[in-house]
Amino acid sequence: MRSGNRNDLAEVPLDYIDSNDVYLIYSDLFYDLVGSDAPAVKQAAVRLEDVGPESNPKDLRRVADYLASENVPFQVAVIPIQIGQNKDGSDWYGLSLTDRPEVVDALKYMQGKGGTLIQHGTTHQMGTMDNPYSGRSGEDYEFYRFGCTSTDTAPYAFEERTNDSYITPVGRAAQDDVDEWGDRLDAGRSVMEDAGLGEPTIFETPHYGGSVNSCVAMAQEYNARYEQGDYYASILTGQPSEAGKSYSQQFPYTVHDIYGGAVYPENLGNITEGEQNNHAIRDPKFLISRAKANLTARESTASFFFHPYLDIEYLKKTVTGIKRLGYEFRPVTELK
Repeated sequence: MRSGNRNDLAEVPLDYIDSNDVYLIYSDLFYDLVGSDAPAVKQAAVRLEDVGPESNPKDLRRVADYLASENVPFQVAVIPIQIGQNKDGSDWYGLSLTDRPEVVDALKYMQGKGGTLIQHGTTHQMGTMDNPYSGRSGEDYEFYRFGCTSTDTAPYAFEERTNDSYITPVGRAAQDDVDEWGDRLDAGRSVMEDAGLGEPTIFETPHYGGSVNSCVAMAQEYNARYEQGDYYASILTGQPSEAGKSYSQQFPYTVHDIYGGAVYPENLGNITEGEQNNHAIRDPKFLISRAKANLTARESTASFFFHPYLDIEYLKKTVTGIKRLGYEFRPVTELK
């Protein structure tokens, strides 16, 4: 209901947020609430995900060539250090980007094709624990502890991971200090600089999961994060960020959040070929439908990510479908 400068809205649009949810309507009404006259835009962004020392350089070059041929600027989420176990599980190993010059060369090639490198964690895992998958880089969380449960609501019954398990937050890392998180971030950034890739100024939290202190450290170390965010009930009170007292926030446009930094939106998700841990298959049609729903907001954003090892036809169909909706792909730093 609107009367003059007064707007009455009977809804709780931020109670539960999904990419196609009513929060999109609120996001558009918010312009009127604050008296903004921002012009309508249709902006898109794509991020190539989980690129690390063990990535296939041929995959990276192939995807970069395609996006450049379509005049699509893109982002590359780089994992500086790879941690994993030997095939027989007898020991752990670590690899840095500097140990894989062929991958570094491919990343430089991507930069030359219009790619912007962002830092995607330092190891994309935590110690030698299953957090909650295997302890391997690219699979696990790095800035918060997670486990596997047979139910998605409390009381949780924790279990050995199966494909049907729910991924449930457990709690903060043993060392949850802003300065210590900053040291961890610096270690990954130094690897990228030592490899000759330049200093990353944008950060993506692995699986978008982090404690309050880790997110504060990220805001201190980088110009922006590029993701969906986790926010805790304790932020305003200064209490520890405890499991079960947080919610995830998707943004339809660029914002500045309570952690003290800018957040570039990723709001469509990614292509997946199979169901895993109660996440359904997501094909190009699914992502394109989400992009269409986001046209609700006048500053419409269609931002997604893609793993370069997947069939490139998925990427081609998604990019084409988003363009047909009238979106223009931009570097993430230009998203409004």
